Amino acid sequence: MGCSTSRAVPLLELLANPDITVADIHACAITDPQGIHAKGANGRSPLHVAACHAEDPGIVAALAAMIDRAAALERDATGRTTLHLACATRRSPEVLSALGSINASAAVAKDNDGRTPLHLALEHRVSLEAIEVVGLLDTGA
Repeated sequence: MGCSTSRAVPLLELLANPDITVADIHACAITDPQGIHAKGANGRSPLHVAACHAEDPGIVAALAAMIDRAAALERDATGRTTLHLACATRRSPEVLSALGSINASAAVAKDNDGRTPLHLALEHRVSLEAIEVVGLLDTGA
């Protein structure tokens, strides 16, 4: 698949593709090292996009290895962190766990509407297993 440097934000575009691999992410990081910090028009970073689309927890882990822990607390235009988005899009327990392990503070972060990831997990009927894996019930949120 690769990474195109002719595009404005290639990593963001690449992450929306369901066939992306960890190797693609590494190739993109080599070609465009600043792409990991890029923001889309909606204020979403590559980690935000992966939180919405990634089925493979390896994708999240690869991105997490390239950023600092504070990036897990970055917010998009709606005030949502990566964990908010993963809960709202019903990602697997493994993806939620990968995101939750980057920065535990993300579990209690509130979006622009005052909702935590637990609120979104319940609203979108995320499995109890996924909620427990991330420890959302332990946060008191």
